[in-house]
Amino acid sequence: MNKNVSIAHHGKVFTAEYEVANDVLTICLPDGSSKKIQLGDHKPESEAKVHLRTYIKKIDNKANQPDLFLTRCIHKNSQV
Repeated sequence: MNKNVSIAHHGKVFTAEYEVANDVLTICLPDGSSKKIQLGDHKPESEAKVHLRTYIKKIDNKANQPDLFLTRCIHKNSQV
């Protein structure tokens, strides 16, 4: 049976679906990608949250990176 884990971040809720089979957690992230993790002594929900948080951080980093084309244009125009 699949379960869900959700994390609210900056007013948006991110949800990922996960399942466990033979001590392997498979998590499906919001972008459709999936990861498989050997659980060992870890709890499935905790591991799923860790990977969802990592996904959210990647989204934040991409959103906060400057547009390189725009940066080059601004830099070029300031040298004139």
